[in-house]
Amino acid sequence: MTNSGAFDSLKRARQAPNEVRFLDLYLEWRDGGLEALPEDLNRFRNLETLVIRGLNVESLPDGLVKHPTVRALHFASNQMETVPPQLFELQRLEVLSIVDNAIESLPDRFDRLPGLRDLEVRRTQLRTLPPSLCRAAALERLVLRANELTSLPEGMSVLKRLRVLDLQENALTPDVIAAFGRWVDARGRSLHEGV
Repeated sequence: MTNSGAFDSLKRARQAPNEVRFLDLYLEWRDGGLEALPEDLNRFRNLETLVIRGLNVESLPDGLVKHPTVRALHFASNQMETVPPQLFELQRLEVLSIVDNAIESLPDRFDRLPGLRDLEVRRTQLRTLPPSLCRAAALERLVLRANELTSLPEGMSVLKRLRVLDLQENALTPDVIAAFGRWVDARGRSLHEGV
């Protein structure tokens, strides 16, 4: 643990559950001590950021979605095929990162995440985007790199706060990319820093 409440060990986090703000479960998995997402995440009442890498996660523990403090979730290399519906109950979620998973689509529930500022869905099998993504009014950064997208939802250009858009390594036609020329170049690369 550090003074910031960051933990990379579930054992240490369980010893001081009220101090946990940031929890990264990757090291637990890498060292062979964790095979699935622990059910007792609801013990960490002040948890703000949860990093879940390398676990075979298909859903979130019910207790996690009751946390009013969770602001960032990072799922990487979990072989997830669907986004857990419980995720959209995290009303204060600001950052959602889904990388290296087998997801083909996203639930049409992004309007339930009013504070979502940063969405990264990278290196998945994502084929389509839900219309509700166009109603994610707080969205500032959208990284959709290395998926299987062939189109984007109509109305996506109305995202007024969007500053970074990365569409690289998709099957988008030049016409689709050109419609987002304010954010990306002809290859879908973001015109802004921070991707």
